[in-house]
Amino acid sequence: MGKGGSGAAAFGCANYSACLDVAVRKEWEGFTCLGCPAFRAAPVDPVETTEMALRCLRLIRAAEEEWAREDSEAEHLEQIAGARA
Repeated sequence: MGKGGSGAAAFGCANYSACLDVAVRKEWEGFTCLGCPAFRAAPVDPVETTEMALRCLRLIRAAEEEWAREDSEAEHLEQIAGARA
């Protein structure tokens, strides 16, 4: 782990959480995992990964629906404002 920088973070590293704790405790603005000798690939559970992907997809769809509602409401308000002018 290296202090500072905008290098890649190895979210798939089994040590990532511990390194993040160090960075927070030392009040670093960031850290990089590039070239870190402590890198250790975290085990991947395909079921958990699929479930996480599906949750992300649901979140994206919910956000898209909210944006569509906001756009529709904005268009409606513009129509009302135009009708009053």
